[in-house]
Amino acid sequence: MTTTTLTRAEVEADIRETLGLVPSFFSRIPDELLAPEWELFKRLELDQTLIPNKYKELMGVALHAETKCAYIRADTKMYYHPWI
Repeated sequence: MTTTTLTRAEVEADIRETLGLVPSFFSRIPDELLAPEWELFKRLELDQTLIPNKYKELMGVALHAETKCAYIRADTKMYYHPWI
């Protein structure tokens, strides 16, 4: 089995294409771990899991409503804090 190693730039391009930007917490991940971390992130956060995506989004909306957090961007359906 051969493994294709993506460069940091290629992984960040995929992140940008998927999310619209590269959240800052990805900058703290070492280069050799970024590709596997991104794959895990996509599987757990973006793919269907035991918690359907609809409910994940509703939890984000509920969190925003309760905390009045100005950094949760419901307009893009992406829930993240830019400083993370």
